[in-house]
Amino acid sequence: MADEKEEINFDAEEEKASEDEGQEEMGLDDFKGGNYLKTPAVGEELVMEIEKVVKNRNTSGTNSSTGATFSIGLVDKNKNVRRIDIHAKKGVYTITAWNIYFKLFDNRAGKEGILINYAKEHKTFAGAKIGIKRNFDGQHASANVEDLAKIRSCSVEDAKKYQDEVKKAMKEGTLYTVRLI
Repeated sequence: MADEKEEINFDAEEEKASEDEGQEEMGLDDFKGGNYLKTPAVGEELVMEIEKVVKNRNTSGTNSSTGATFSIGLVDKNKNVRRIDIHAKKGVYTITAWNIYFKLFDNRAGKEGILINYAKEHKTFAGAKIGIKRNFDGQHASANVEDLAKIRSCSVEDAKKYQDEVKKAMKEGTLYTVRLI
């Protein structure tokens, strides 16, 4: 059987490289998926150390029980959705409030967000430790005052005062306190 010739494919290495081109090796971090961090309740603060910031193209989801679709991320005036995920040691936080987005990433001169300033100094977002404290529930600004009084267990007059305070916080951009720790 010495007469049999073995065919040698000289292009095998190139073919293998082109097969691998659309593939990416995965690590343990790729499987921490369902570990999403929620926006804190009013009066509470979420503290996290950033590993990376990611622009996520997956901007819609489907409710498993109703089948209704919903947007994930920030929705602008033109109904365009932008999703920014902050990967932290505790999990993944998706920015859902413009107030938080601008406090972190505003790049206008003199109004830079805290992560923009951090990255200018450190050349990366990684390692920044931030706190996001929710001061008010912005949904209360447009709530029915009678319902709001029931939710807050107060008089209609007190609910109206509180609602005005929430509206003022929205206008002034103080629904959230965002800080570098």
